[in-house]
Amino acid sequence: MKYLATTLGIVFLAWGVAVASEEDFLPQKVTITEDGRKVTVTADGGKTFGKVSAMLETTKNGTDRIKSILLTVEGKELVVPKEQFDDLRDPLMKTVQFRSEGGRGSGPWLYLTFQLAKVDAKSASDRPRVYIRYQNGKLMERGIRQPQE
Repeated sequence: MKYLATTLGIVFLAWGVAVASEEDFLPQKVTITEDGRKVTVTADGGKTFGKVSAMLETTKNGTDRIKSILLTVEGKELVVPKEQFDDLRDPLMKTVQFRSEGGRGSGPWLYLTFQLAKVDAKSASDRPRVYIRYQNGKLMERGIRQPQE
């Protein structure tokens, strides 16, 4: 019985590792303007993506929305379409960061991520996280990871 419990523990641990996210946080530098309306983040994407950067700007009319996102990957500038962020309210600009993931079969992913404010959030893990996704030389549809409920 002792060995069964140990074996099951190892199986569940291995399964947990297999299904867990494999996102890597890229070493980065974040610069925010004094008024907090523009954020620039640069990171080392390694051999896969090279130097990556993004500039995000929010509106000035008090609605706390994103006005524009410019993403640069492998020296190529990509203007993120408004459809990927126009419906988002209250972006937390200090949470902007780059992440990457190996991908399965289709190639590696690069993510530009940031969180959205949520009134009843007790911690960072209680807020939605937006993923602007890049793979194989092009922007993909954005994703939003909702907090666990």
